Amino acid sequence: MSGLTVRHVRAFLEVAEVSHFGRAAARLDIAQPLLSQMMLRLEQVVGTQLLVRRPAVRLTPAGEMFLPYARRVIEELQSGVEVANKTGAGELGHLQLGFPTLLSLSWLPQAIADYQRAYTSVQVTYLDLTTAGQLQGLRAGLIDVGLIRQDGSSSGDLKIIPIDREPLLLAVAPGHRLADQAVIEARDLAAEPFILFPRMTAPALFDSILEDARRAGVQLNIAREGRDWLAVLGLVRAEAGISFVPQSLGTLGLSGLVTREVAGLAMTTTLSLAYLKSSENPVVERFVETMAAASRAHSPDTGKR
Repeated sequence: MSGLTVRHVRAFLEVAEVSHFGRAAARLDIAQPLLSQMMLRLEQVVGTQLLVRRPAVRLTPAGEMFLPYARRVIEELQSGVEVANKTGAGELGHLQLGFPTLLSLSWLPQAIADYQRAYTSVQVTYLDLTTAGQLQGLRAGLIDVGLIRQDGSSSGDLKIIPIDREPLLLAVAPGHRLADQAVIEARDLAAEPFILFPRMTAPALFDSILEDARRAGVQLNIAREGRDWLAVLGLVRAEAGISFVPQSLGTLGLSGLVTREVAGLAMTTTLSLAYLKSSENPVVERFVETMAAASRAHSPDTGKR
């Protein structure tokens, strides 16, 4: 098949359609002698005559059989070009997304649904992972983008973009002594047993909670651990201790739970997008752009200090 190009196939289809070398050459914007040479070369490569030249141009039986294959070649090529363009533009492909279950209670599901309506040819797979699990998954190639509880400070091999920031509120059971206290101050927390998630699941957030409390003059007593925020809330409702939880979780109206602010203790948690700086998946870039835009609409001050 050496020497056979797409141009030869396209030229053959034009000649077959108009049954005239002159008109086909004009439509192809090439000289007629060149078109004749191309058809001769095509016949040499195929190994048989495809066109009758005189008295009128028409397909030979071999040309008739070759015609649908030639059309298929061009159609497949056009489809391939379209697929390549969509893939390069991030409009076609596969996205492995780290998505902790509790984020389903936030604004993110609607933003992701809007993304999927806009990019129907992107298949999104969700993996329920902790922040630490997502960071490991990114580096291992298990996920393309993570939604993590970590501030937006990119470092090393990861790009981290903050998309939401919310206060951490003190969570106590209704019968706890702090539930109805008029003003809760940091020193009121000193003797309380605290419940937090394991440090290994979100080290940056865990450390920031303890550090913020320390700066306010309180050494938190971590008495128990819950596997995730939902487990932490369950333990608080069971009066096993108190905790700090994101405002979005504390305002769900769960029975058996009271959330309060602590005077002089302004803790926050940042939700960020994370992905590898070396990522070559165009879908990642498009998804990040879409989520960042949704974030600006939802939280205009995200990323500002």
